[in-house]
Amino acid sequence: MLRDKEALEEFKELKKRLNVEFAALDQRLAETSRRIGAYAARIDDDLADFRHPRIRRCVDDLCATVDQLDEAPLRVYAALARVAKDVLLDDWGTDFWAVPGKVGYTPSGEIPRWTAEEEQDDLFADEDLPEPAASAEGDADREESAAELLDRIDRCAAHLRALFGSFAEIWTAVRSAAEIGDDSALTFEIAKLKRLPEELRSAFALWTDDVDRLYEVSPETLSHIRAVVRPTPGQLEIF
Repeated sequence: MLRDKEALEEFKELKKRLNVEFAALDQRLAETSRRIGAYAARIDDDLADFRHPRIRRCVDDLCATVDQLDEAPLRVYAALARVAKDVLLDDWGTDFWAVPGKVGYTPSGEIPRWTAEEEQDDLFADEDLPEPAASAEGDADREESAAELLDRIDRCAAHLRALFGSFAEIWTAVRSAAEIGDDSALTFEIAKLKRLPEELRSAFALWTDDVDRLYEVSPETLSHIRAVVRPTPGQLEIF
């Protein structure tokens, strides 16, 4: 009985020490979670208001967060989780590893893709942009061109929102895989996360190009932005 009691105390002490380590690692990982969540939360309004500099900063900062991700805390977390699961079980099968607030690992979904049809849907080459025309026919053509661009911009904005959401979803899966000590799942999710920056940069470039073209085709379409700044044709950077 005394021996069982001593073993129980050892289990409790080991759990305590491990939880101290997990808390320190959680603190480091929580900052990354906070940044990714903040970017995903604010991108919707920025896209709706065509806030190009703010969107660009979000894209650059989010991509840098992933590109410069230090995997060491995640790998250490996974290794400690495996130790905890292997060691913190007593002779009666009582699990001293259970940590409040942790959830099981669920694989993340597919990375959103800009479809082949959308990639080929290059509405205008730069040299083919419609010239302003005073005639009713010219105005109708410009309105139709602007409507097509607005539709494509809306679809591209939806794609950007989906990519920001994918960053948050995959990062959650990365943390969950580390927390349960599944090194294979962790490697898989990190590899998927590392593919996202290229997708996001490409989608942002498409959105930027189409909004710039829209101003050249139909500047009045974006007239509401003039309450913030006065845009110059072909110079979306000042938005």
